[in-house]
Amino acid sequence: MEIEAGSYDKSMKQQVAALFSMQYGVSEKEFTDLIGNFYEHPYQAEKCIRIVALDGEKVVGFQSFFLWPYEYQGKVFRSYQSGNSLVHPDYRGKGIFQKLLHYLEKKREELGVEFIMGFPINVSRNSLIRNGWKNIVDLQWYVKPVRFLPVFGGNEDALLRRCFSAEAPALPSQPAQEHIRLTTDPFFREWRKNYSTATGHYYWFAYEEKDRKAVFQLKLIRRKKLIRELIVGDVIAQDNSRAFLAAAFTALAKAARKTRCVHLISFAVNPASPYISHATLADAGMNTIDRHIFFAVKPFAEIPALSDPSKWILFRSDIDTW
Repeated sequence: MEIEAGSYDKSMKQQVAALFSMQYGVSEKEFTDLIGNFYEHPYQAEKCIRIVALDGEKVVGFQSFFLWPYEYQGKVFRSYQSGNSLVHPDYRGKGIFQKLLHYLEKKREELGVEFIMGFPINVSRNSLIRNGWKNIVDLQWYVKPVRFLPVFGGNEDALLRRCFSAEAPALPSQPAQEHIRLTTDPFFREWRKNYSTATGHYYWFAYEEKDRKAVFQLKLIRRKKLIRELIVGDVIAQDNSRAFLAAAFTALAKAARKTRCVHLISFAVNPASPYISHATLADAGMNTIDRHIFFAVKPFAEIPALSDPSKWILFRSDIDTW
């Protein structure tokens, strides 16, 4: 029987959850909860695109595109991010992923999708390129050590809350963007907060200098069980001058050191964007490492800026899994 691509419906929820459970070792309930919080939330329910590959009535592949609105020069795009791509191990190498991608064409006209984008892993990136996606830039990772001594015990959340806020502060006012940047729309941010709470705590740090303000969104992760890495996910600043942002990053590093539970700060950024330059980060003691995040775009509308990497403001928080 030929494998067919089609639209997902709720009767397939358990099969999709079982597919992801088998691949990633998460419980079926955990992924079922994600489906509810992520795709069935009022923000996405009527907008997201979920596609399945079917062998008869058996779900053997899944691909989704969810509303991920970017702004540029006062316009909010109908843009979508690709995510949760998976083909059953027994069915790989049969062109199923391409069928899932091609099926998008039927839905994107109905929903008025202007472009799609994503941060694919190695196994899917070549398939996207063959499907007409453009790898316009890769995000570059920077790191800065802040503590060399080992950290023993202690409540990490309590230690971090001494120097960082657990609630988002008032964000700096932003002029109409001359760069393509992810929206700060409250409904979008509320949806993200709703599905992200299961992945860990988020923290905020605000730096102010005279009438200027920069806000950082942060998350702590562990590497090799011993290393505590504080990831900078987003930076929203009223002033992106080299001196101001270097001072803001330096102040963030000092605050991280005071928590006594952070070994290093990391930050992923579009290296082609002038918004936060390499020189700015070098001034703050941030150094590049040999680690990147692949980024690709496929436009459906005539938007010349999309193919210009210098126009994009991209951070780790642009990825849905932040």
